[in-house]
Amino acid sequence: VFNCRDGLIERVNVLNSFDHGLWDAGANINIGPHSTNITVRGGLFQNIGSARTNSVIVADGTAISPTGWLIEGVEFRDNFRHVDPYDEYDGYPFTDCIIRNCRMYGSIDSAVYTSGSTNAHGVMVEGNYIEQPRNYSRRGTNAWSPASGIHFNSGQRPVIRNNTVRGYSVGVNLVSTTDLYGPQVIGNVLEFQTNHWTLGAGYGIYAGDSIAATHRIFNAHIANNLIREASGKAMYFFGLADSIIQNNYMSEPVAAGGADAVHFQDAGGATANSNILVVGNTI
Repeated sequence: VFNCRDGLIERVNVLNSFDHGLWDAGANINIGPHSTNITVRGGLFQNIGSARTNSVIVADGTAISPTGWLIEGVEFRDNFRHVDPYDEYDGYPFTDCIIRNCRMYGSIDSAVYTSGSTNAHGVMVEGNYIEQPRNYSRRGTNAWSPASGIHFNSGQRPVIRNNTVRGYSVGVNLVSTTDLYGPQVIGNVLEFQTNHWTLGAGYGIYAGDSIAATHRIFNAHIANNLIREASGKAMYFFGLADSIIQNNYMSEPVAAGGADAVHFQDAGGATANSNILVVGNTI
């Protein structure tokens, strides 16, 4: 369905697809990138997307790849990714994608992931339960060690609010391929983040471009989150600017010898941390 408006896809079960489940050109149900006011409500998406046997083999496949849609009350199980707000051509900005009140269990890659769609603006991820069991695998394939519960690596002004993320290497990951403006991470419960497959640490909230060291995050508001038993650091920031970290509760780091609760890593230059207010937090 291309160039569609005012569509409802309700209580549809999509199972055992090697490619995408919904939206992509190779998917079971095709919705064009220009479609607007589409709601996906209820139903089950399970075992969607290819797996891998080692990290050098390309793998793909997402249960739902929406643009400015409402994804509500859907259950996801054992997919490569669960939801990936994404414009195939990255030439048509979309706004106000909402992913709300869903239950997500087990994924090889990140559960909610904007995989390079820089025109994904104002995506809201709210009230979801996201869990990855320790040592998770699917089709004999281990989860990717950097997999996150919620991962925004592009787009602007995401709102991540009132979710529970258990497991994964990172609870909320804001590693952007462009400068990121206005992210809000508010009222989430992030528990048991650990790096499953390497000796690296896990993080409750990880924000910054530590790979290319060229991009920064501006005007972030990170508040009222509970972060518990992260294996590395509760919060790790790299290139954060003009931001507020407020009224968060962090407890029980589990790394050997202890771990930082809030860590600012500064490489200087373009990725320097600057003008940050840290207030009212309990550690």
